[in-house]
Amino acid sequence: MVKFLQPEWNSLETIDLTVKFVWHHPEWRMSLQTHKFLGWP
Repeated sequence: MVKFLQPEWNSLETIDLTVKFVWHHPEWRMSLQTHKFLGWP
C-alpha cells in the first residue's frame, strides 16, 4: 500500500523534512497542493 504525506505548503523546513522522510521510506509518496504554489485559491 502506498501512503501519501503532505507538507505544510508555506514552510521550506517542513518540505525539506517531508522529502527526507519519503526518501528513506519508499512506501510513502509526497503529495503537494500545487494550486497553493501557483497562488490559486
